[in-house]
Amino acid sequence: MRTVSLILATESDMKGVATWIGHPEILRWLGTAFKVTTPSHGDSDLDGQPRGHVRTVRLVVRDHDRAQPPVAYACAAIYGTPAPGTVVGATEPEDAEYTAPFHASVMYAVRPDCWEDRIGTALVPALLKHAELAEAAVFLAGIDSKNEGSRKVAEGAGFVAEPDAPATGHRMYRFTR
Repeated sequence: MRTVSLILATESDMKGVATWIGHPEILRWLGTAFKVTTPSHGDSDLDGQPRGHVRTVRLVVRDHDRAQPPVAYACAAIYGTPAPGTVVGATEPEDAEYTAPFHASVMYAVRPDCWEDRIGTALVPALLKHAELAEAAVFLAGIDSKNEGSRKVAEGAGFVAEPDAPATGHRMYRFTR
């Protein structure tokens, strides 16, 4: 089985990712409104409980040729439970306090010329084990039901479709530690 090393993305890495993330087939699954440089900082909920955005972690997989853009990109938005007295969305993120349990909303993409290299199969398990995401107890990934490759990658890493997920369209997958 292939292994990959995820590293924190630099500004240069993000510029490299931006050169391929706009590929029509990638945008088909991520959505045409997806912007690699502006991840959502909105609020979330987990099992009906409001959560506030704590931070965003951007990671890349590089190959040996550093002149090439990263071969894969993963992003995780970390959300936490508001500390007593914190009103979700009412304060600036840096002023809010959040506690466990934390969850991470994740997305991932592989550079088009590397789709047959099984990078995604190695990427998602590495993402779940990454030290920057150690506090997350639950990982959520929205996957279009027609995106067979991403669904297989997520399920292979242990993600399970939410029980109330529709059979078609956008489905939410969950991984719990």
